[in-house]
Amino acid sequence: MAEFPAHIAGKRIQSVHEHCRNTAAYSADNLRAVGLEKTGYLSGLIHDMGKSTSDFRTYIEAAAGGEFVQRGSVNHTFAGVRYLLTDILTDDEQRDFCAVMTANLIAYAIGAHHGQFDCVDEDGNNGFDHRLESKNVKYEETVGNFFTDDIQKEDIRSLFCQSKIEVFKYLDMIKDLSIKGNKPDVVCACFFFGALVRLIQSALIDADRRDTAEFMQGEKFLPNLTGETEVWSKELNYAEDKMAAFDRTSEINRARTFISDRCKAAAAQASGLFRLNVPTGGGKTISSIRFALAHARKWKKKRIIFTAPLLSILEQNAAVIREYIYDQSIILEHHSNAVQPETDGEKLNISELLTENWDSPVIITSLVQLLDTFFAGRTSNIRRFHALSDAIIVIDEVQTVPGNMLSLFNLMVSFLVRCCKTSVILCSATQPPLEDTEYPLLVQAIDIVPYDPKLWEPFRRTVIKPAGKAALEALPERVQELVGDAASVLIICNKKSECDSIYQVLKDRYKSCYHLSASMCMEHRRQVLSEVKTSLSVKREGQVICVSTQVIEAGVDISFAKVIRLMAGMDSIVQAAGRCNRNGELKHPGQVAVLDCSNEDLAMLTDISRGKHAAQDLFYSYQTEPDVFEQDLASNEAVSYYYHSLYNSLPENEQDYYVDSLHTTILSMLSTNKDFHGKNDNYLLHQAFKTAGKAFHVFDDDTFDVIVPFQKGREIISDLFSLKADYDPGYVRQVLKQARGYTVTLYPYQKRMLEKQHAIEKCKQVDVWFLSDGYYDEETGVTLEGKTESYLEV
Repeated sequence: MAEFPAHIAGKRIQSVHEHCRNTAAYSADNLRAVGLEKTGYLSGLIHDMGKSTSDFRTYIEAAAGGEFVQRGSVNHTFAGVRYLLTDILTDDEQRDFCAVMTANLIAYAIGAHHGQFDCVDEDGNNGFDHRLESKNVKYEETVGNFFTDDIQKEDIRSLFCQSKIEVFKYLDMIKDLSIKGNKPDVVCACFFFGALVRLIQSALIDADRRDTAEFMQGEKFLPNLTGETEVWSKELNYAEDKMAAFDRTSEINRARTFISDRCKAAAAQASGLFRLNVPTGGGKTISSIRFALAHARKWKKKRIIFTAPLLSILEQNAAVIREYIYDQSIILEHHSNAVQPETDGEKLNISELLTENWDSPVIITSLVQLLDTFFAGRTSNIRRFHALSDAIIVIDEVQTVPGNMLSLFNLMVSFLVRCCKTSVILCSATQPPLEDTEYPLLVQAIDIVPYDPKLWEPFRRTVIKPAGKAALEALPERVQELVGDAASVLIICNKKSECDSIYQVLKDRYKSCYHLSASMCMEHRRQVLSEVKTSLSVKREGQVICVSTQVIEAGVDISFAKVIRLMAGMDSIVQAAGRCNRNGELKHPGQVAVLDCSNEDLAMLTDISRGKHAAQDLFYSYQTEPDVFEQDLASNEAVSYYYHSLYNSLPENEQDYYVDSLHTTILSMLSTNKDFHGKNDNYLLHQAFKTAGKAFHVFDDDTFDVIVPFQKGREIISDLFSLKADYDPGYVRQVLKQARGYTVTLYPYQKRMLEKQHAIEKCKQVDVWFLSDGYYDEETGVTLEGKTESYLEV
């Protein structure tokens, strides 16, 4: 029987069977460490069986010949779903929960490997029924063509029986984990079933994209070095040698060393959930590196993933991590979505093949990327999810997880720790009580460094004090009053508009005045920070002033004589204090003045607004009963009071990510889906995966990344518009890696304003956007008003 083509590249043809076997092997490898090898292999083996038809042959040959074909016009994903849900289950197995769940899980992964669907959508439609009843699937022809001497029905049957055994073990783990308040909880159980779907789907998507990309480019993409014991041993030895030379002469450095040593010792404990509660300036990054490397070696973990909430923190952490890693080739920095595939569908585009799949041993990424990997709906996000298994995830500044997704976060972390052999380390100087939330962490967190007042004492280098109120229009003048005669002052604002207005006034009054915000690309911010540090270290005439948004607030190793912070959450205020008198260089405690802007508009910044109100509540209570808080607004008692006030202020269902337009929560959609009523008697999965994935955004609005024409950014833009980029995806991939430092994230309103001025342009070959010349200010970054036209002739 003639082979059916899965892909065509020039004169080369890859058969359906060849592609399915390759994908099966890769998918099995992706899930081997978590005991789902046969499940992965089965999903890969039949994921593209629907391509075994004459219609698909005609479709792909026409596309390869340059003819116009409608994307996804010949369906190929429904056949595998139909085979699993109708043909594979015996009469007895149709009454067996484990067998039916196994079929549901793999069927969903196959049916959604080019884009999610809802098991039940908001109109009550059933996604599985749609795939079984569709008239556009030549199912009998598919089955007749796909099964040959090479792949037989008996092979599939055998794999399914082995997969049931694997899934049964997961069902037992989920049953044990789904206990809330000492009682079984159906929401938790259904959420974990959905997380298991995402794990299998992720492994399949990654395997499919990898084999497709290898065939299209005619070369194997060997994954970066896996987390072999010898790799981690070499890296740990290198890091330990560097740490042995650490200065221990000062009291602060001795305390940092003690914390680091505790982390190294704690790494011997088995995989689990850990909490690293370290005061600002306590050497948290180095300590977490030491824990992660020792833990990876001890337990043979596949990779270490470091995350941070802000790019400024990520930049600082990345520099430290690179300093303690010998082999730089094992590190992948993934900061932003420079490549943004516009749609998911049955036909692959080059953009999707260029997205990062996190196959390196050491990943440095943002909290946004991690949360998108947890919950966002694009296949490029889902593809990375399996990389979180049998790994170590270090989450820096965990208190920055948005309040509306606390339940989602807690449940997914619980799933990864208990079911996926993942170790998660929650790092913060102001640890949030995640066990007290509506849906708490369901695994016990181990404190790596238990709180000890004596240990924290050397780090009490500042005094946080209220500085009264000021109206928005009076901020620049009031801030200048607070600056006084301090040698160096850091001013941190909640909004870029506040930052700009203060900077524009102060830059004419102070010779050494600097601006930092997220409107500047990472490389631009790095250069400005370097200049600021130089100004602080060299005695120059006049004061040193830095006006910034919260990009400087945490993770940046810098020290000012005074900090002025606009009122925000206590976690932000404590982090800001960490930039003052950082190494105890002043003879007296550094002053952190908290200024309350009375008419500040934070309507679009919900988390900052809620944090500000909770902090105001704490400040009021502190003024009346300071002894309750040990006369210290940064004390454990004060931080606990703040979080209690913050969590109590959240509306009902807010922690579950309520979606106004759908009148339900994302937690509900990803679990019982009780608010979407539809017929679902024949299936065990009810989740609205597609609708939830589209509704999930870390920020209130979709963000949009652009490459900016700052210094080397100009060259990168030109390279991506070159003739070589038109035909060489590998070249595009290499150029895009350089673009990470020259990318800025825009909000929708900014994108709309720039589009009206034709100030952003798109590359022809890949879904990457660029900011035109004249719209990037050398001091403040992206500007929404510019004069010059684009310097590119396209």
